[in-house]
This record gives sequence, C-alpha cells and structure tokens, in this order.
Amino acid sequence: MFRNFPAATPPMPRSRQIRPRFLPVAVTLVLAAVAVLAWPNRWALFDRWVAPHLDKPFFVEGDCGGLPGLESGAVCGRLYVDESRRGGGRGAVVLPVVRIAAAAGAPPEPVLYLGPGPGRRAIDPGGLDRQRFPWLGGRGLVLVEPRGTGGAWPSLACPDLRRALLGEVDGGRQTLRAVSHGELADLVAACRDRLAAAGVDLAAYGREEGVADLVDLRRALGIARWDLVADGAGTALALGLLRADGGAVRAAALDGVRPPHLDYGADGAAARFAAVTGCVNGFGEDWRAMAEKTRRRLAGTPERVVWTDTFLFKRTFAVTLGPDMFTDLVRTALTRMGDKHYVCEILVKAAEEVYDDLLAPFLVWMRDRDAATAAAELSAACGDGLVPPPAGVPVGLLAALAVPRLQRFCDLWPRRASDPAALAPVRSAVPVLLLSDTFDPTAPPLWAEHQATLLSRGFHVALAAGRAGAAARKRCAPLAIAAFLDDPQRRPAPDCLKSGN
Repeated sequence: MFRNFPAATPPMPRSRQIRPRFLPVAVTLVLAAVAVLAWPNRWALFDRWVAPHLDKPFFVEGDCGGLPGLESGAVCGRLYVDESRRGGGRGAVVLPVVRIAAAAGAPPEPVLYLGPGPGRRAIDPGGLDRQRFPWLGGRGLVLVEPRGTGGAWPSLACPDLRRALLGEVDGGRQTLRAVSHGELADLVAACRDRLAAAGVDLAAYGREEGVADLVDLRRALGIARWDLVADGAGTALALGLLRADGGAVRAAALDGVRPPHLDYGADGAAARFAAVTGCVNGFGEDWRAMAEKTRRRLAGTPERVVWTDTFLFKRTFAVTLGPDMFTDLVRTALTRMGDKHYVCEILVKAAEEVYDDLLAPFLVWMRDRDAATAAAELSAACGDGLVPPPAGVPVGLLAALAVPRLQRFCDLWPRRASDPAALAPVRSAVPVLLLSDTFDPTAPPLWAEHQATLLSRGFHVALAAGRAGAAARKRCAPLAIAAFLDDPQRRPAPDCLKSGN
C-alpha cells in the first residue's frame, strides 16, 4: 500500500544500499561492539587475543579503577611487554602501572619503588596515599606490578597451594593446619602443570625479565631520569637496573640488599648469621640450640594454638604449630621485626611451651603470605639461583631460616640457565645508599658491606635495632632514605643514626 508513497529523498544508489540479508549481520556486529565496550572485563579480551600480535613494549593509559588515596593528577595504565625475552611463550605480559605526580617545588625525578617480594604485588588495592611511603615527601612516585603478581596478567596464582598455607576462613575463625613437605610438593607440581598447560612460560618470570620490564617502563613513560628505592628482593632488581640502565638513575636507596652474585641458598646460610652469634647472655643458651629443641618437639607433637587478633585481621586463628610454621615465625621476627631481644624472648617462652608472644610475628607472616602470588614467588626466587636443600634431606635451622618454606621446591620449578653477565657483581658510579639490619638473616650486613665496595659512591648504614626494635627501625630508615635522596653525594646523618637509632 506504500508503493505510490512519495520518497522524501532520492533513492540511494544500488551499490550503497544495505541489502536486507546483511542487516542482521550489521546489527549483530554493532551490538557485539557495544557489549565489549560496556563489559567490565573488556581488557581481558584485548590482553588475550590482540596484545600478543602487536609490537611491544607499549603503554596504554586508563582509569585508576577507584584506588583509594590517589591524588588528583595520578596516571594509571598498563604496560605491555613480551613474555619471554628469549623468544617463545604466550607473547604478552600486562603490568599495571600507577604514577603519582610530584608536588609543586619537589625534585623533578620521580621515585620508582621496588617492593620486598618475591611474588608480592606493588600496587596495594587498599590505598596508595603518600603516608605509605614515609620517605617520599613531595616527590613523584612510580609503581608497577611485577610480572605474575596480583593485578598483572597472567596472574600466577595457585589457589590450592594458597589454601594449604593460609587455611580456611569460617565466620570469624581462620584454621591453619600443619602441611607436610610431601603434600606441598604435590601442590607445587600441580600448580606448575596447570599453568604450563595454559601456555605460561614459567621460566620467563625471573629477575632478568623483571629488569628488562623496568627499562621498558621508563622509556614508555618518557622518564629521562628517576630515583630508586628498593626493599628486600626488590634490591636485586634495583641492582640489575643499575647495570642495565644506570645512566637513567640519579640515586638509589636499597634496604636489605641482596647482590645477585652472592649465594642465596642453604650453602651460604651460616654467613647470614655472623652478627647473631648468641642470644641475650642472661638466657645462658645459644638461641639456635633453643630453636632446634623446639623444632624437634613440634615435629614429634605439633601444638594446637588459638590466637585472637583484634587489630589487623580481626579474627581468631586456630593454628596447628609444627616445625615449619615455627621456623617461619622466627624468620619473620628476625627479618621483619628486627629486634634480637624480642626473638630471644619468644624462643625462651616457646621452649617453655608458651606461645602467646608468637601472635605478632604470625600476623606479619600472614600479611606477607596473603599478599604473595605463590607461582610468581617460585619463578622469581628460583630463577635467582637459589640453592635449595636436596629433596628429602632434613633441613637444619640455619638453612630453614635462610630458605623460606615454599622456595625449597625450586627443584620442581622450570628454570633456565641465567645469563652469566646477569650474575656478575654490579659495579656503578651512581650514588647508592645500602641499609642493613644487624639481625637480618635474609640480607646480613656482610652483603651490604661487600656490595658497597663495588660502588664508587656507595654508603652502607647498619641499623642495629635494640630493645625498641621495629619501632626504632621504622622511624630511622625512612629518615635516612629521605635525607639521602635530598643529597645523594653524602652519607645520610639523621639524628636517629647518631643516637644509635
């Protein structure tokens, strides 16, 4: 009935008409495009199917996803790099990046912060305000997720292994049981096989690739020069960056330095304790002997301990305390709380089968373990030349403290031969501050002293925490770092160092 209805416009040429049979296809494509753009996880499609076929590295700026504490003007984005620097692999690794702008009048060089790791994320979803970095002042800040961790893609998570280590939460109670060496070995192997079947090159997540990622990051962000602040395992990355891209580093502050050319494994464990030769004299017994005695008792009869935390996690923990967990807590007290006197006290009480004072190191251990991605930790640590004790051989206290429990399974994890140049001593003319703790078995002062001799402008400061322990260290280290960044040509001399921190 519309045949003779006058046309409002001249008819479209036949070649430009959309034929009815193509209309459903066109509508479908439009709807698919709208759905992809509206889908919260749309980046997952790009990461998996598009990024591997593009030339890398490249940086894509995006929104900050509601990260609390970010200042206005902060820039968030994603750095795309090759998974394997030696060819092969899935093709693309995606690293979330946050850059916080400097305040007015602050130095122009931003600070790249490299956290303790290995396997721990750098961008805390709980917030990124400046108070989390007490040495920062008004300087700009750059954070990048290490490959394989939390927000990076692919994420090298091992859910079953995580549940075995951290237990289950039921209401307000978290239950942790003792896990045997054999059970952990099976879980590590299962995680390895699952990730390998998904196409992940697990040998491409070590320090060498991490250093190359940081060089790509600086270039992608257009940063001419920056400062480095690194902690724990992050210091190995910082030293690698000094070697690979030192001309772009103005100054570096390394807390708990781990030089890549030194032995990290059980063979070098005794050297780590050169400064911790005994306990407080009044106890009348060597602290290692006390710890071994407790470990042997717990190996025969694990202790059931219930702790209620009203501060950090706000829940009750029911823990089956075996020798491995006990060793983890002693290591945490030594390395993360920094007070030998406190360690001695908990060792004496544990020898008396009183475990209440272990709650504090337990909560620190839980926080660290909760933030770690197990497979990323294994790839990073095992690729760093860690020497684990042979499988099936009982691990003595020194070796157990030196090599964390999960890292004893490096013989099950894919590794490739390291480039000899990457394991050579790092020499540099860049001003470097090296901080160490007298009682830290994972990064003893001896290592920092040795590394300082290889740096023409290296300054080693040993923080010997006494009864004040962690509080004194927490106060003094940021002051020393901030003073050094202000004037990297001189050894920092804040008042806390003059008073024995």
